[in-house]
Amino acid sequence: MPVWDSMSALSLRDIEDTLRHADAQTRHKTLRAVADLFLSAAPSLDEPRVEVFDTVFASLVDERVRSELPRLSQRIAPVANAPPKLVKRLAHDDDISVAGPMLIHSPRLSTDDLCEIARTKGNAHMLAMSIRRDLAEPVTDILVHDGDQAVARSVAGNRSARLSPKGIDSLIERGQRDQLIGAALFLTRDSTGVAEHGAFAGHGTCRRERQGDRRRHAARVIASRQQRPP
Repeated sequence: MPVWDSMSALSLRDIEDTLRHADAQTRHKTLRAVADLFLSAAPSLDEPRVEVFDTVFASLVDERVRSELPRLSQRIAPVANAPPKLVKRLAHDDDISVAGPMLIHSPRLSTDDLCEIARTKGNAHMLAMSIRRDLAEPVTDILVHDGDQAVARSVAGNRSARLSPKGIDSLIERGQRDQLIGAALFLTRDSTGVAEHGAFAGHGTCRRERQGDRRRHAARVIASRQQRPP
């Protein structure tokens, strides 16, 4: 019998009844077994079948299996069709060892999800998020405004992160006080051209081009000044 058929045959009540009196070791083993089943079947699962796994994970993931959650997050995060409720549950966890893999790798997290987490969690979550590929402008705006220096440096050095004009201005301003931000912004943005990167893509007016020129020049000045010996 295919994995998803056997899983579908189980109701949430069946699972809850089975686990109600299970000890911690049994819950850990069951969680690992369900994760193994999901990962082996994931390439062939459609969304309704993924929902079945999502329901099963919801009944298993609680404080009694906390020590297993970092490993679960690492295994599930890269999967394109990972159970969405599980992904959000783990990504919102206060423990960065649980949330981190999801924030860095999970394609299931939307821009809105990332913005919410960036606004409500701390710098550790924002730092993990800052190295994610293809960050959208609404996310980087929050990171460079609310994040600490480590977060700002990481965003500035992330070549795939898209920056709005406001985000670039924020990084340039912070780069005046932090040579690593200025250098990272100069190195990662100048090589591809700010006018062709992030918010400037598709905006070819002379006004935008002049703004891009001024920002590139400012980044060069910041980097050169910070590299001078005291």
